[in-house]
Amino acid sequence: MYDKNDKSVRATLREYVKDRTKWFFWYHNIQRLEAIKKFENEDKHNNRREVKEKEDRFLKGFKIDKVDPIMDLLLGFLDSTLDEARLKKANDFTEYALYISDRRSFSYFRRAESRKEMSGEIDYDKHRDHAVHTLYNYLLGWYIFDHLHSFRCAFREIFKKLEVKFENHQYEKNFYSDSNREDLRPKKENPTGTLTSMSLIDFLKELPLVNHFGDVWPVASLLHDVGYILEGSLSPASPKIEHERVTNGAKVLHDYFNHWAWRNLPVDFRAAASIAKSIECVVPDFTGSKSLPSLADRLRDIGYLENIRKQCIREQTTRSISPLVENIYEGYALNLEAFKLWELFYKHYSINPMDANPMEEILKQVKEKYKDDVWKGSDTAKINLNHGVCGGLMLLQAATFWHERIWGLEPEESWVWEKIQNGICDKNKASLPVSKTTFNSIRDSLTYTENHQSHIPAHIWLRGWFSYTDWIKDLWATASVAIHDYVTQKTWNPDKEDKLRIKLEADPLAYLQILVDVLQEWDRYTVLGESAFSGKEPLQSYETKLAVRNQSKLRLAYPKRNEYEDEIEKTLDRILIDWNEYIEIKGPMLKERFVMDDKRFVELTLWPSMPLLSGQRNVQAIEYRLVFVVERKCALRYEGKIGKDGLKYLDGVEKSYSPMKPEDLLTDFRTNVKEQGGNASGPSKSESWFFRDVEELPDEVQLRVDDWDTVDVNRFVETYKKGKWQGSYINFKNEVGAKAILTDACKKILEEMTRVVGPVIREELAKRLGCPKREIEVNVNKLLDAGILDNTSDGKIVFPYNAFEPKNFQLPQRRSDVAES
Repeated sequence: MYDKNDKSVRATLREYVKDRTKWFFWYHNIQRLEAIKKFENEDKHNNRREVKEKEDRFLKGFKIDKVDPIMDLLLGFLDSTLDEARLKKANDFTEYALYISDRRSFSYFRRAESRKEMSGEIDYDKHRDHAVHTLYNYLLGWYIFDHLHSFRCAFREIFKKLEVKFENHQYEKNFYSDSNREDLRPKKENPTGTLTSMSLIDFLKELPLVNHFGDVWPVASLLHDVGYILEGSLSPASPKIEHERVTNGAKVLHDYFNHWAWRNLPVDFRAAASIAKSIECVVPDFTGSKSLPSLADRLRDIGYLENIRKQCIREQTTRSISPLVENIYEGYALNLEAFKLWELFYKHYSINPMDANPMEEILKQVKEKYKDDVWKGSDTAKINLNHGVCGGLMLLQAATFWHERIWGLEPEESWVWEKIQNGICDKNKASLPVSKTTFNSIRDSLTYTENHQSHIPAHIWLRGWFSYTDWIKDLWATASVAIHDYVTQKTWNPDKEDKLRIKLEADPLAYLQILVDVLQEWDRYTVLGESAFSGKEPLQSYETKLAVRNQSKLRLAYPKRNEYEDEIEKTLDRILIDWNEYIEIKGPMLKERFVMDDKRFVELTLWPSMPLLSGQRNVQAIEYRLVFVVERKCALRYEGKIGKDGLKYLDGVEKSYSPMKPEDLLTDFRTNVKEQGGNASGPSKSESWFFRDVEELPDEVQLRVDDWDTVDVNRFVETYKKGKWQGSYINFKNEVGAKAILTDACKKILEEMTRVVGPVIREELAKRLGCPKREIEVNVNKLLDAGILDNTSDGKIVFPYNAFEPKNFQLPQRRSDVAES
């Protein structure tokens, strides 16, 4: 049972995935998908198509087994304590998530990767799990998409550039406009605290963005590590040209394209190959890939793309859909290898063609590294196939193969059967691989008509037929997969050049994928279990904290051991521009309280942020909040960013305030504190003081002796300038004053509060300590007045730290300089 105030990753994600006010729940809600299936099978009215009653086998399986994907699979995954159970639920839910984006067949690659890891058939002895890791990436990406407005805006702008449809299909409008289906829309909270359905106007406005994000994010997150099925390496001095594990992976790829992808159709592999050839759809064949270089080249072969080119021309009644190449009307114009297609994508669809696009340079570097690894060997002096690039190539082949099939079998292409008949017959009809009836059955299964049920899920049909931009989205997602591994390696961009770093606005998909991939360190067991005996202790989800700060920044807190924060920060600095404008992985740079007496305290807080752009004021944009509290009333508050617009609250009035230097900030604040400090009963105009950091995550606090009246101003300034994380402190004027407040009874309260997750009521605290409520009330009030404990807005109490030192209250003497501590 999770406490609602538990901020651990596991508990936070657990509450998130079942939150009906979030788009994640709406997108994955199986009741919504079942309702769409029922709608599809209704009589033909108001643009609804009449089809034969036929249940979706995949959805039917959940109904028969009485399994809810979110409540049973996903929550079961988050609650699992056994690795095999966690792995199974991860793969089962992932298959469901891929089904929603109509990529269920791609789960074949994930399961092949999981089987390889479970069998221990790997080269690297510290190889870590990827099935669980990629699902956490998926959840974390949705969490960011749901909570951070900047990411949604960036995705919206890119989708506009891709010229995807942002208007709802008529079937979609009809379905969600029905008042009986109002409950299938996301919820919103009213001022009374009750939940009601989002308005239809707001829902239909946001729906296209959510659907488009749902199309690209599963590929970039759930499938970004499938290239590990080709893991294997050789010494450059070895006479061998192939590695057994690599060739085993090639066999998996061959089986997918030549057998697995056709398994639900009324045709065997001989007929499948003949039909594919006749419609100019290249079926990837890896039987001839006997060496690492030959396999590397074969992966880059995407086929002729002739059917995709024709689909683009069919849709281009206006110039609204831009082709990747200028000569789109020339036959076989898209007959290009994968890297060239990705290059053209980034060149053509950059957010601002007038600006330098780092994605082109990054892709160029990735391509060169990929070739070097195949022919010369990587930084580990081994010839190998990079799993990121291989994953992107595999997925681009699979997505292209799917689109080539359906568009090569378009119902209006009446010449298709005649072409097959003329091309395969050899004047002997007995040699035809399939009859015309069987061929039409295959075509109707892969496409849709007014009278035939397609294998395409009903919720995909609801959005309308596939378009050329759907393949463009696949091109984007697979490019993101291809670059993700090289850019996260320690050798990438050591000088932190902007031309090799990604900006959110330039490519939000790659940005988000790499961000969550680097952040996700928890619950990743090593496949061979080496960490149980040596090396770092694995990080667990209950040790990692996750929250949203002010609905604009994600806050992740890692345990102090193994310096996770420093490593993650260094990695992100090399890859992503302005990443800590959106993510905070360390607590406040400095959080200090000065207890002036038993009724007043001062709090100083600094958060790290990014430097301003070159050419602007030469100061760092450090977030700050300085407050002076008298008798639990906020007499004075400064907050904002140094060098940018800020806010000063004084005598009940808010005014703009923009300090240019940290010295100015602290000097002004100290002056105002002295002006306000003489009124011990509190200022005439004040706001109630309550715990403002409920959304922040707890840390350890140090108890020290330091007098606010004589504290060295330079300490605050040096902390700001050097940018060192100093931690949290509660300072007392002297040791006598500290012991007067921190009695034995108060000490017991603080010790118990470190064991409590989140705010509690006084009655609960009294029950925990076995003390009379009156006694607890007296001591709690003493700690609240002095600023040791905080009040929440609803009257609960909280100690916003998970530990304190020293516990024996033998307080150290005055610090000389926090910045040097």
